[in-house]
Amino acid sequence: CDSSGLNALIGIYRCAKEAGGSVTLAAAPDRLERLLDLTGLGTLLPAYPTTAHALNAHTSSQNTAIA
Repeated sequence: CDSSGLNALIGIYRCAKEAGGSVTLAAAPDRLERLLDLTGLGTLLPAYPTTAHALNAHTSSQNTAIA
């Protein structure tokens, strides 16, 4: 992922946020996870090793927000 890819992810995040949604990444390559962590975007764009992990995290965060 280069700067163009990172900009695309930020744009997707902004659109999702404006629509009341969120972005969660699944099965992201290690180098992308490192880039997100280095840039501080890992908190806005969390990455999980599998789709199941991402869905579980998303479901858990929604339940926590409601409670």
